Order: sequence, then C-alpha cells, then structure tokens
Amino acid sequence: MRFISHAQNYEDVMLVRALGDVPRGFYIDVGANDPDLDSVTRAFYELGWSGINVEPVPKYHEALCTARPRDINLRIVIGDADGERDFHDVVDTGLSTLDATIADRHRRAGWQVRPMRVSQRRLRDVWAEHVSGEVHFLKIDVEGAEADALRGCDLVTQRPWIIVVEAIEPLTSVSRHDAWEPLLTAAAYEFVYFDGLNRYYLAAEHADRRERFLAPPNVFDDFVRAGEYNAVRQLAETRERPLPAVDAADMATRVARIEQTLSGIAKEVASMVQMYREAVQDVLCSQVAYLGDHRALTYLRTGHKIFVDTRSIDIGSQLLLGGVWENHYATAFCPLLRPGDTVLDIGANQGVYTVLAGACVGLTGHVYAFEPSSNFYELLRATVHVNGLDAVVTLAKLAVADAARDVNLVYDRYWSGAGHLASTRKDTLELHHSGQVESEMVHCVSLDEHFGTRLAKIDAMKMDIEGAEGLALKGMAKLIDRSPRLKIMMEFCVAMLARYNCDARFVVEFFREREFICWTIKPDGVLAPANWEALFEDPDLIQNIMISRQRLR
Repeated sequence: MRFISHAQNYEDVMLVRALGDVPRGFYIDVGANDPDLDSVTRAFYELGWSGINVEPVPKYHEALCTARPRDINLRIVIGDADGERDFHDVVDTGLSTLDATIADRHRRAGWQVRPMRVSQRRLRDVWAEHVSGEVHFLKIDVEGAEADALRGCDLVTQRPWIIVVEAIEPLTSVSRHDAWEPLLTAAAYEFVYFDGLNRYYLAAEHADRRERFLAPPNVFDDFVRAGEYNAVRQLAETRERPLPAVDAADMATRVARIEQTLSGIAKEVASMVQMYREAVQDVLCSQVAYLGDHRALTYLRTGHKIFVDTRSIDIGSQLLLGGVWENHYATAFCPLLRPGDTVLDIGANQGVYTVLAGACVGLTGHVYAFEPSSNFYELLRATVHVNGLDAVVTLAKLAVADAARDVNLVYDRYWSGAGHLASTRKDTLELHHSGQVESEMVHCVSLDEHFGTRLAKIDAMKMDIEGAEGLALKGMAKLIDRSPRLKIMMEFCVAMLARYNCDARFVVEFFREREFICWTIKPDGVLAPANWEALFEDPDLIQNIMISRQRLR
C-alpha cells in the first residue's frame, strides 16, 4: 500500500516497514515539533494510529492540538525528574533544546533563541497516566537531552516495541549515543539500524522483526515523499485554473487586460517549471542501480551520475536517498567557480565536489582530484568517466601532506567521511566509527613537489582530509603564494587538527601571514564573516570555512 512519507530522514518509512502489520497502533513522540513538516508520526496518524505528542514550544503544541484531535498533546519536556526547567526555543526551527551550550552555539550562528520556563515530567509517569495498552514505537528527538529523557523511563515494565533516538550533535555528524545507549542495551534492547541521524533499537521480545531493518528505504517500501506529492498535486491544480475572461468593451482595455493576464500566466508557468524541475529531481534521485560488490550508481540532484559505496552510512546513504551531500557547503562553494578556473579537490572521497567543480569550470578549465583510498579512487574514476569529464579532471591516487612518504590511511568502511592519515599522536578514528577500523598503506606528496612549476596558479580549492589540512598547507605554500585570487573551502576542527604537528594554530597563522580572511558557512549556504580566534571556541566543532584574500559575497 503506497503511503506519503513526511519524516525528515525516512524514519516513517522504516517504521511502517517494521510495523505495517499492526492496525491502529500507538506511538509516543518526544520532541514532536510540527504536526506535518518533517513529522515521523503523521503517516501513522493518517493510517488510523494515535499516540502521545510531547512538545514544549507553544506554537507547535497548538498546531498539534488542532491537527491531532485523537492524540494526547502535552506541552512539557521529558527528563529524569519532575519539576521546572529552563528551555531554549530556537525560533521557527526543530533545534529547540534544554542544553544551554547548544542553544548558545545556535545563537552565535545567527538563530533567534527565546528562553522560557517549562514543566518537566518523567516518561514513566506520563506512560502510567495515559497508556493502557502496547506502545509500538517511542521516538526521542530532544536536541542533546536524550540521556535525561531515557533515565526517566521504566524500560522494565513499560516496553515500547521499537525505540528511535536521534544520535548526533545538532547540525553536525558527531555521534553522541555513547552517553545513553547503555541504558537501552541494559534493558534488553538491541541496536538494529542507523540512518545517519537516528539509531533504532528493538525490544528482545520482538526480535522476529530484526530482518525488517536490514536494508535502507528503497523502491519496495512503496512510498512517495510529501514534497514530491505536494508538487505534483499543486501542478495539477494550477493546470485546472481557468483563465480570466477578457472584457471586449474597447480595444485599449482588452490589450491592457491581455497583457496583465499574460504576465500572470508567465509567473504561473515559471512556478510550474520550478515545481516540475523539483519533481523531476526527486524522481531522478530515486533511481538507483545496485551493481553488486557494495556499489551502486545513482544521480546527484544536479543530474550528474555518481558511483557510491552502499556500505557508507554517512555520505553514501545521503547520496542514495536524496542525491545531495553537504548541500549548504556546495551552495557556498560552486558559485565561486568560473569557466576556465583551475581547481583542486583534496580528499575527493566519492567525487561529489569533483563532479560539481568539473561542470562549473568546463572544457577551458581543469580539476585536479586527490584521493588515496583504493576503494574511493575506483569509484571516483568511474564517476568521472560516466559524466564525460575525462578531459577536464585529472585524478591522483595520492594523499596530500608536507612531504613525500608512505603512511597508513586509517578508515571505517561504514563511515566513509572519517578516514585519515595515521599520526604519531593518535592513529585511530576518534569521532565516529562502527568498530570496524581498517588501514591501507598510501603514498603522500607535497603539492609544491608534485606540481613543481607546471601549475602556474590555482583559482579554487576544496580540502577535507580529517585534520591533515595543516600538513597539506605546509607542503603547498609556494603554490598558494603564486595564486593571488585563490578561494579555499576547507574543513576546520581544532580537535582533529591536533592529531598532527601542523595543528589549528599553525593553520591560522599560515593564513594570517598571507593576509587571508575567513568566513563561516550558514545552514543556507550564506557566508558569514568570521574572526580567526572565534574558530577556537568549540574545539570539537567540525565545520567548513571559506578563505580568501578578497572579499567574497
């Protein structure tokens, strides 16, 4: 039976697959937010289910009361004790939080944060008061307060069949489940699936449903995304609107009204074209050819083809499900590229930026892409060829550092964005991995030695090499010095740069000496002027920054 998926990250698709045989079930949604937009439970409500929605923001609580009359809608927060708490409403977002540190980070990023006092209850008491039968799934999305919420549960006698918990730091890919997962495993809940954002746990008494979590959302789940459904519906409604009648009283009036009508039609056509393009992109991005040996061919939302490692739960899953990766960073970077530019992609991974840059610079420009991983290099080579970019892109199976040498590349096949060069300080994945760390011997080069004087200058560079950016900069100082209009987008994380001798302080001084200025990149891709020293305020924050000697837009 086809259904409309409203959830942000296909959570409702996975849950409908796991619980589709349950008629009129019951859910608890802690951190429900909007009843429609990105809602995990709306699809179930439309299927006849009901449940409890916990939402402290007045705007969203009122909307839930209006849209969900069958549900119990509570304007509280869930924690490990009864009382009152300071709550931080990040206005008009799903980022509101009990955590003052997270709220302050959002405030510094430009979001409006409104403090308020709210009542807090334990979930075990809410359950005892309102639940009389089975709870088929519990979803928890409380922006950093997951451990407190779970400590307020009685998972011995009150046992949801499935528990879904948001498992990463807000607006990052940094895992945080270590703080609360033992509470679930100690209560006989088994981890069965990670979708890049949430972790799914199955009660031991329902282990027969484990196989329903083996594959990500796919064509056999028979769903359509709400955005695609609404676009097609609006397109149909627009086509059925009658044109206004023409007043034939006199010619001048007729001409004026015809011109006005044509102007309106032109706007509607433009709107229809945009909706059509978005619908086509949604359809295109849903086309996936699974090739075996953990490989698939899919499409970016730009229409370019890309080969993907299907084991990758971060980059690979996002490309397969939506055709995008780091969309706000690509939105900031690609408009800076011009036909004829020379671009470096250092840490090309599966090739998203290589393909986008190749399309921007055209046949008069060139892209040099560096990727040391044997697996990703073969995917990258196939992607370049299938997009007809062989004449535009030069590939190098090399790591970039400060000197030529052989070194171990440490990586996790299931978390493809975290591979890095082994260092004398620490040579294991620190931030997130599945526990299946592997390594491969690769060759490093200094770009000043690699290119010599063959490359007169570069116009743009994207660099994401998990903390080795300082080493790479040290090895390309001459190339940068002869590139006066260079724009750089690079990953910056104080903690990751500390793995190597050329740490965050070295990076900042390197650019200061050359009179570079920097910007941070907002969630919508807009550049925000930044202070170099402000980058040290949160050592664990992983972000891309933009760097140039000239003022950018």
